[in-house]
Amino acid sequence: MARIDDLLNISLGLSEAVLSQNKWPNALRDLADGFGGSFATFEVIDKKTGVHIEHRDSSDLEIQARYLKHFMPINPRFAFGSRADAPSIMHDAQFMSEQEMNRSEFYADFLRPHDLRYFLGYRAFETNDLVGVFTVQKSRRSKPPTDEDLLALGQLAPSLSRIADSQLEYGRLFADIQNLEDVFEGSKDGLLILDSKGSVRKMNSAAESIVQRNDGISMFSGKVVCGDATRNEQLARLVFLLSRSSSLEISESTLLVQRSSNLPPYQIRLQRCWGDARDLVESPGTLIMVIQDPDQTRKLEVLALMDSFGLTQTEAAVAILIAEGQAAAGISTSLNVSLHTIRTHIQRIMQKMGVTRQIDVVRILTRYM
Repeated sequence: MARIDDLLNISLGLSEAVLSQNKWPNALRDLADGFGGSFATFEVIDKKTGVHIEHRDSSDLEIQARYLKHFMPINPRFAFGSRADAPSIMHDAQFMSEQEMNRSEFYADFLRPHDLRYFLGYRAFETNDLVGVFTVQKSRRSKPPTDEDLLALGQLAPSLSRIADSQLEYGRLFADIQNLEDVFEGSKDGLLILDSKGSVRKMNSAAESIVQRNDGISMFSGKVVCGDATRNEQLARLVFLLSRSSSLEISESTLLVQRSSNLPPYQIRLQRCWGDARDLVESPGTLIMVIQDPDQTRKLEVLALMDSFGLTQTEAAVAILIAEGQAAAGISTSLNVSLHTIRTHIQRIMQKMGVTRQIDVVRILTRYM
């Protein structure tokens, strides 16, 4: 029988696993050791489909793969467990004889080759849709769970119920955060997390590559800086305003940054953290900076054109269609605006860009796209 100190350590280890998901295998290994088992699992199962919502395991990968791929659906313990109320302690002798175990495909073809035989389980919680179970798998050489085992598991049960509830609540949150981290790192755009003073707290690989090139954008004293002094002042002002403003109207801003290599300029977009993005950050006023390299994205944004040339939103949309090779008549059709109005927009675009021919608009914007 596990000692009180052992049960306390098991409980503490599983509680830590809820807060640090990579600790689940070690915590379950301690649970198994405390009850003389080979390994332990924690499973959250969809009652209607039998599909695992979560499967935490301290066994080796071969056992996990075989179980999840083939033997889980024919596990006779599920049929028994589905009739039990939660919380409840379960074990083989409650529903199967030794002879029945010998005839069971699950026991004979799955457990026996891995030197497994008995189990000791705790049905920790149940909802209309889900059931959560802790299980200790015991070897063929061990005996079925003893009265002392059942007593010890009963002492541990309240902690296991609390841990299961916490994992159900927080496990998905941590998974969402991890997904967000994966998106952050995998983006082709440079992504940076800035604090309210503009200092970089986190950046992905694409951002590191951009600042290392020192081609119009670089790092100085932990901050992103632009090679052009005017743009650098604009960037600093945007960081200041966005990190301190509570107005949704200025929750995002965009600017173009020329490059010394004469390649198409970078597009920098700054925005405050909203929704799930706040899980990546630590404090209010935190900003996300997105740096787009047109060589990578080949995308020219309306906001960037509005910022660079003082165009209205409609003028910027018309300018992009011009750059894509559309004539005035085609633009009129695309935007469902009269041809006369489109020609007026084109005249204003040329004036603001300081050119007199439409082909010059195409020439300038092609550098940006």
